[in-house]
Amino acid sequence: MTGAKVPSGERKQGELREMAQADLMRGIANVLGYHDPAEYGVELTEGEKKRYLALRQTQADRVARLLGFEEAWSN
Repeated sequence: MTGAKVPSGERKQGELREMAQADLMRGIANVLGYHDPAEYGVELTEGEKKRYLALRQTQADRVARLLGFEEAWSN
């Protein structure tokens, strides 16, 4: 994505797609870094939590690859 300032109506489709993909990845990064199921009343055993976190990372990585990134990251 270029840093050139142009009116939003003039942005090319590819640039808008890259912006949208980056926004989605930032949202995933926030979930990976901060979301804890216990905050929403979901209590997991230590074993369940370990499996859940591994599965969540695997799924986030799948989405990242779909959007052209190597892997998902956390904040």
